[in-house]
Amino acid sequence: MRRRRCRSGGLTLVELLVVIGLLSAFSYMSFRLLSGGLSVWKLGEESRDQDERAQAVLDLVRRDLAQADASALSRFEVEVKDDATRMRLVRTLGASEEARLHAGLALAPGAAKAPARPSMGLLEVAYAWTRDPAAGDPAVGVVRRAVAPLEADRDPRSLFTKDAFAAGGAFDSRAADIVGGVLRLAFEMPGPVGDVDEWDSGNLRPDATAEPRIPRRVRVSLHLEREERDRRVVRLAAPIDAAATRFDLDDPRLYAIAAGDPVKIDGEWMIAASSEPRALLVARRGALGTAAASHEIGAALHRGRAFSLEVPIDCHRESSASRPAASAAGEAYR
Repeated sequence: MRRRRCRSGGLTLVELLVVIGLLSAFSYMSFRLLSGGLSVWKLGEESRDQDERAQAVLDLVRRDLAQADASALSRFEVEVKDDATRMRLVRTLGASEEARLHAGLALAPGAAKAPARPSMGLLEVAYAWTRDPAAGDPAVGVVRRAVAPLEADRDPRSLFTKDAFAAGGAFDSRAADIVGGVLRLAFEMPGPVGDVDEWDSGNLRPDATAEPRIPRRVRVSLHLEREERDRRVVRLAAPIDAAATRFDLDDPRLYAIAAGDPVKIDGEWMIAASSEPRALLVARRGALGTAAASHEIGAALHRGRAFSLEVPIDCHRESSASRPAASAAGEAYR
């Protein structure tokens, strides 16, 4: 009788182990479900953050292009630098915006005293992609924007001087970072024969004697660094030359890249064919205006998330030299 009372008031060792096992399994399953839910939530938040960052840049560019000036003082230049493009333009400037701008310039450290009444009501604006020293990777950069009041022709502080983008030049002294984690920035216009499918980044880089012209439309392309689910960085497991189409990777897990996805290593863009554990197959080297190059072991592989915007410009103005050719081949910059 004493034995039966003892068994009815407690658990045997086997029963205790079964309970512990069930509790452990339940806890593990709960953790996996919670972890998966948190991972999906974090990816959603990162995607929304990228959307907001890209939208902020595109809205700013849209506003500047929408206010492009078509007077005799107007200038518009796009030039290629490395694997990105830079844009400079002159746009109109409202009185209240002009007052705020000069108030800010007057308060800037080391700035010369701003004039009480700026003269022309026009603003020089420049955008550029520059490499980010903090990233430690030549593939990753930041988008910077600089503004300067248009005070007088041939102003040495102008963003249109020949050395404006040189280190310590007019752009560096006035630029502010707009967004980081950028793999590419491009400003493109329709080709000279009016084909809407032919876009070019360099057809509006005038020489010193050319009359400036403004395109009918500008397409802005922005590639932001895509965050991986576990924030891993996939790197080359072996060096590659400029002709290689198969890259060995240092991560045994499948690096999910679909056919046609653009990827970037150092300063080169390429188009993926497919991926498999520890390897990436490439369909095209030297894409998006870059040149195929050799890459060392340990170089990081980047996937970009693309954002694009086409902006019509109401104040389109062609150079006089281009008008005969335009009428012969159909209207240019259609």
